[in-house]
Amino acid sequence: MKGWLGVLGLLALPVNADVSLLGRSSVTAMGVTQSGQEQLLLADKRMRRDTLKHGRAYSYVYNLENRELVMLDHFLKRAEVRKPQGTDNKDASAQLKLSLKASGEKRALGHWDCLAHTLVASMPVQIGPERATMHFSGEIWLSPGAEERAELKAFSQAVAAHSFWDVPGIDGRPPSPETVGIAEVLKRAAKKGPLCAGEVKVSYEGGGSMASMASRMGSQASLSYEKLSTDTLPAEAFIIPAGYSVMSY
Repeated sequence: MKGWLGVLGLLALPVNADVSLLGRSSVTAMGVTQSGQEQLLLADKRMRRDTLKHGRAYSYVYNLENRELVMLDHFLKRAEVRKPQGTDNKDASAQLKLSLKASGEKRALGHWDCLAHTLVASMPVQIGPERATMHFSGEIWLSPGAEERAELKAFSQAVAAHSFWDVPGIDGRPPSPETVGIAEVLKRAAKKGPLCAGEVKVSYEGGGSMASMASRMGSQASLSYEKLSTDTLPAEAFIIPAGYSVMSY
């Protein structure tokens, strides 16, 4: 895989370097747009996503060894601990049609080289009682070969070891078709390298009233990381802060 900034760049990395990515995200659904800052932290087999929604800070901490997810609400000082037991969405994987082609555009994110890819995908879904086809279109930027570098090797191996990309339901409710579809698209894209940025639109095609309404509303998600760091992360970044109430599910 290509895209290195020279052999010296690889040799300069510490053997067990951590990764920090900082950027912004935006989601439009049901005519409402939410945007805010995004931060992704990776250390060994742990991942933390920090985001701002309506001025409130939330964190999602994943432990890939025991498949534990901790959701932190920093305003309420509350931690929700979940251990998803879902299995791979094999139907979604089998039915997803995906085209991901490099366009030739390049840009740097720190010492990563990011390549633009045109994304076109579709899969059959169930919307209430109706069958429809969900379409994805857009552009995503990936860094081919970055997962082979020292800073991502342990994390990439942990992801490959089990069904990390499963989409379990919450409180007994199944995940939405969009959630399952986007997760499957990311699962396929991750084989080409970690995500640097992306903008994806979701639309529906079908003869029923619910599919028509969903298509008119549409949805769109974008994410762009602007800063990359391999500074060592503090261990407390991946644990529940002192004083937080804990709820387990």
